[in-house]
Amino acid sequence: MRILFCIDTDKNLENLGSRLSKVLNLFNEELYYVDVMHVYRKPEADAPHMPATMLDIQNDEEKQRMRFLSQCQHRISNVLEKKLKKAALVNSHLLQGKFMKQFKDHVKYNKYEMIVLLPGKKDPLELLLMGRNVTKIVSKIGVPILVLPKDEVFEHRTTKFIGMLEKPKKQRKKFQKHQVIRQIKEDGLNYLHICPLAKKEYKHVDVLNHSNRIKAFNKFHNERKHNHIYIMNHKPKKGLAKWRNSSFTKAILTKNDSSIMVI
Repeated sequence: MRILFCIDTDKNLENLGSRLSKVLNLFNEELYYVDVMHVYRKPEADAPHMPATMLDIQNDEEKQRMRFLSQCQHRISNVLEKKLKKAALVNSHLLQGKFMKQFKDHVKYNKYEMIVLLPGKKDPLELLLMGRNVTKIVSKIGVPILVLPKDEVFEHRTTKFIGMLEKPKKQRKKFQKHQVIRQIKEDGLNYLHICPLAKKEYKHVDVLNHSNRIKAFNKFHNERKHNHIYIMNHKPKKGLAKWRNSSFTKAILTKNDSSIMVI
């Protein structure tokens, strides 16, 4: 499996190992190729009379970023090789410039099966998806995007992916087109469909009957016995903004103890 980690901040790396292990342990994959990408802006100042000083500042900044990226690479390697006993090749990419340009250029020449974003500790998912960079990634990159769970999400011992389906038969086929979905262990993925009345059953899909989808979801989430990562389809034909601003989508994104994968 080829994974790209986009790391914009060093504020939430303390529990990276435990969060990452509980997610990657849900896959059947034994071989991982992981790229860790960090993009930053070169320090600038209006001081043409001090070129040597500015060069020192820029060099110091680059060294700090390199140390930060090295720590990330080391933690990811430890999780995959020592904790999960997987074969892994982890590479780092330290880039200067604007994030979106560097990101698009990098993804253009590398075929990834999943992109992982690391939110800050206090960033709610709704706020995260309002960000300009994340919006562009979700709307323009046809790769599943996992918002790596924050540490408070993992209050239970086990973790599951939950595929949220509006049209079970049609959407489940779309989900299965993604290689990363097909590689999830059988007991690591459940599908859920919420509707007022269920006139028929769907194979491999749990149906929850309720007149109010949001209330039904809240009850389902609050009574969960596992950590949940909700898989959602952002429906590009209808527009990302419409999907993101729908009341049901917000019900999921505003949960401080939930995590999502957008496909």
